[in-house]
Amino acid sequence: MGTDGHKGFKEVPQTAQAGDTSAQAGDAGAQAGGASVQAGGASVQAGGASVQAGGASVQAGGALDDQIVAARLDIASQLASLRPTFVALGDETRQHVLYTLLKGDRSGMRVGEIQELTYLSRPTVTHHLEVLMDVGLVVRRQEGRMSFYCLRGDYATWRAIEHLAKEVRETAEASDTGV
Repeated sequence: MGTDGHKGFKEVPQTAQAGDTSAQAGDAGAQAGGASVQAGGASVQAGGASVQAGGASVQAGGALDDQIVAARLDIASQLASLRPTFVALGDETRQHVLYTLLKGDRSGMRVGEIQELTYLSRPTVTHHLEVLMDVGLVVRRQEGRMSFYCLRGDYATWRAIEHLAKEVRETAEASDTGV
């Protein structure tokens, strides 16, 4: 269990230094010069270009392009910032709650309505709605004493995931890694 409560993850303080040009964000770290990018135990180095993941190491023939190294650092940083969202989306019950909200009225649904459609207990529905609200996927609207839950209208988190997927694809294509 990592220090942030998620198995296999550890928190790395965010720092940046100019001379050596190293930066770290979440689980990601990069150094230009002997350029390396690290994310969750994996490292990619430009120069003598070696790639390491979980103790394994692969040597590549020339240096990685600095632009690709920078893109990988950005991707690692985005992954670290979206980790809570991916954890929330990884739960089947929360997926079921999200699906129910997608099928529901755009004005929102009450916990009791979600409970009836999902056959989950009221406390379970409430807990999963709280988790989804914490990561910015769901919002609560109050009308007097009644609470209505719906998908967040600006879809900012979905756009961030879409942007990340696009960057991963473009970086993989640019580096010709086939990943």
